[in-house]
Amino acid sequence: MPRADVFILGKKYTLKGESTREQILQLASYLDERIREVCSNYPGISPDKAMLITLFNMAEELHHLKDEQEILSRQIKEKTDLLTDMFD
Repeated sequence: MPRADVFILGKKYTLKGESTREQILQLASYLDERIREVCSNYPGISPDKAMLITLFNMAEELHHLKDEQEILSRQIKEKTDLLTDMFD
């Protein structure tokens, strides 16, 4: 299982997972960037609160993307059914 030392808000974490080492580093960098964005928007915010807000924002984005995927999947099925009916 790949592992990587990453820095989030200047604090070192050792992570391991199913992803490649490069993917772990990229994801950690993305997360650090997003947390720092929250910190810059809310000066004086504690690191814990910044992380919580970031995680909530990312969960909200994921939920929105899942909703979009469901809509697109439904549209694809409807169009596929229409095409199938045309050839029956």
